[in-house]
Amino acid sequence: MKSKLRNIFSSLYILKESFKTDVKIIKKGFWNEWIDTFIWVSTTLLIAAYILPNFGILATYGAFMLAGVCASVGQFETFPCVVNLVADFEGDYRTGYYLTLPYPSWTVFVRKVIYYAAIACLLGVLVLPIGKLLLWNSFSFSQVDFVKYAAIFFTSNIFYGVLGLWTASFVPSSARLGSVWMRFVYPLWILGCFQFSWKVLYAWSPTLAYTDLLNPITYISEGHRAAILGDQSAINFWVCIAMVLVFSVLGCVHAVSRLRKRLDFV
Repeated sequence: MKSKLRNIFSSLYILKESFKTDVKIIKKGFWNEWIDTFIWVSTTLLIAAYILPNFGILATYGAFMLAGVCASVGQFETFPCVVNLVADFEGDYRTGYYLTLPYPSWTVFVRKVIYYAAIACLLGVLVLPIGKLLLWNSFSFSQVDFVKYAAIFFTSNIFYGVLGLWTASFVPSSARLGSVWMRFVYPLWILGCFQFSWKVLYAWSPTLAYTDLLNPITYISEGHRAAILGDQSAINFWVCIAMVLVFSVLGCVHAVSRLRKRLDFV
């Protein structure tokens, strides 16, 4: 019994030290990541709020897109995650070193998910304040249910961490990295209710709307709109949370299974 406890505490200590290393890495690249995020968020919202209304789009479309942008920031971290993982598999293979440490092998990949989710959270937390500054009177914080926002914010970023791991498990080599965006990230994003609501999609095509329920990004987008705009749409907020968690668990299990075969570890 004592030896088991000793092993558990030893594993927890190693994981804690590993997370300290991750924090140092995040700090080094944070400002560049923040600048990239600011540019994307600001240009997207300025076009949606001030240019598109001149073409007949509703004046409230800027606030509508703010929720979509909040839902999408974490997904844009998927590609860098995949690039780093594949480069490591083919290069230094630091993952192999971590797999030799005295804790369960699956925790190595769970740690990566947490690392990627942490980056997404640090970038995503800035979006709502930026949106308020850009939209000003077109958006009010009084609309936001911050409890729901925190719930969907953390849940969705955990999923994005899983998405990076899962996507990397399908990339055979760095030469195929160009396919990641077009085959995985972009279709999920653009079809995941980023620019439109599920209710509108259902009104146009019920068949396509029900098919879109297989896309986890749909629940993330709808969940963010429910939290930020108070728009419950046709998908209950807590159903969105539950489905994102289900996709996260299934995606993580599948990714670890594929990587176990690819990297040949026990």
